[in-house]
This record gives sequence, C-alpha cells and structure tokens, in this order.
Amino acid sequence: MIFRGPDSLSAPFGEFYSHCQNLFISEALELKNRKAVLGTEFGHFIVSVVTESNDRAPVLSLFIDEEGRGFLGLSSENPLKRMSAIYRYQPSKATDLLKEFYSHLFPEAEISLSRVILQSPLRIHFVVFGGNERLLKREMLKASLSGKGFYRIAEKMGDELFDFYCKYYRKWLKLRKGEVFIYPTEDIVKIVTGRPRLNYSVDLSIVIELSRLFRNLVVKKHKFLRPSNISPDMNFSGVATSVYEVDLVDSLGVYQKLNPFYDMYSKSIERTIEAMMNSIKKLPFGEVLNDD
Repeated sequence: MIFRGPDSLSAPFGEFYSHCQNLFISEALELKNRKAVLGTEFGHFIVSVVTESNDRAPVLSLFIDEEGRGFLGLSSENPLKRMSAIYRYQPSKATDLLKEFYSHLFPEAEISLSRVILQSPLRIHFVVFGGNERLLKREMLKASLSGKGFYRIAEKMGDELFDFYCKYYRKWLKLRKGEVFIYPTEDIVKIVTGRPRLNYSVDLSIVIELSRLFRNLVVKKHKFLRPSNISPDMNFSGVATSVYEVDLVDSLGVYQKLNPFYDMYSKSIERTIEAMMNSIKKLPFGEVLNDD
C-alpha cells in the first residue's frame, strides 16, 4: 500500500484499506458488467463519494478499477464536479463503510452519498491518498506525463497544515478587526477579506477600492500571494472587499498570520481614510469648512 498525507491519517487510511479490500472485487463487477458499453479506449472506476451536505468539509472518495484494485482519496473538490458520471448506482457495503470512516474523520458533518462510474484519467488534486501501489503508481505516472500535480499536494501535507485546512475549511473566520472567508479549491486556497470594522462610516465602494490598492501592494511584495476573485462555484454570500490566493502547500504561514495580516489591512484602510478626512479640513479655500 502507498500512503501520502499527514502522519496522523496513515494508520486510519491503512486500517480502512485493509478492512475493505475484500469488497473491491465485488465492486469491480459493476465495471465488468458494463464493459461492452464503456469501451476500452479509457479506463474506468467505480467510485463511492462522501461529501458534507453544506460543503463545510473535504470530500472522501473510494476509487476501484476493473481489476479490483482500489485507493482512498481526500480532496477539496468533488470528483463528480470535475468529471462526468457515466452511470449512477445505489450505495453498496463499501459506500456504507466509507460513510462510517468519514463520520470518524468529520464527526459534525451532514453526509451525502454518491456511487458512480467515472472515466480515467482522474483530474482531482488529492490532499491525502492511500491504497494499491500498482494502481496509484499508474495514476501518478499519468498525471506526471500530462504535467499535472494532482498527487503532489499530499506529499507535502503535514499534520499542522492539515489541521488548519480542516478547521477553517470553507468557513468565515472571525478576527480582531473583521473576518475572512477561507476557501480551499483544487491546489490553492482563496482568502476573502470581509469588510473591516472602521471608526469611520464610508461607502463600501470606497473600502473596496482601497482594499484593491492594498492587495496590489501586498502581492508585489509577497510573491506567494496572488490576486484572485469570487468564482461562481464558491456560492459565496457576504461582503467581499478583496480576494487573494495562495498555493495550498504554502498556506500554513498564511493561516498562522491571519490575525496580524488583517490588523495591518484594517489599519491601512482606516489611516488612509483618516488622512483624507483630515486633509479636507485644511483645504485652502479661505473659509472654514464644516466637518460635515
């Protein structure tokens, strides 16, 4: 068995794989029964997928090929949103065991289940994976030859990064001066700044313009951060003043410094507005201007 990911999940993934391995052959029968209509140009997987109904936890998937070889993968994205499901099936014994394992990993999750046939190659960035060595080496080689890093994140996913990744997964995080929305997707993390709490009442459009200026200066100074945007798949609700992105494998330092980063952002916006308002009081028009 191959495993890549945080050390804390090595034993649980190994135990699940060993416990379920005897079910893989029966799962593979679904592929053999459909072989005539699936064709031989591409490989296929029978896949059980467990998701959090409100999209507040990563996705856990069990992939089994025609030979009854399988592997388990945890990802930010649902495979069903990245690849077309050719056939859909009712949950199986393996799906039920996958659900139990997911409940162990994420006890508060509201669970949704799917079981489908997907066509290879897989186009998912895995944060953790483990399973049959021959199968995974084949898929990793395919990804490498195509220049895709679908399996590279897991190789750099330590326990501390994984803890932050799960704790703030697609959630608003309350900070001293405001809040940020954390959105892992594929191999990056998007960080959305919410409206800061200021001592001055100004239009949101002004805050957004100043936030854009602040972001431009930040990304010039710190190359690991990049400007980003709200994408439709985020189903975002709330106020966004700016959006950054960082590679998931480089995000630990960002997670750890979110409070001081947001403090600096909020202070920069407030000082800019304050300086502008103070300047207005001293305009050289030869008359005293009211504060309003």
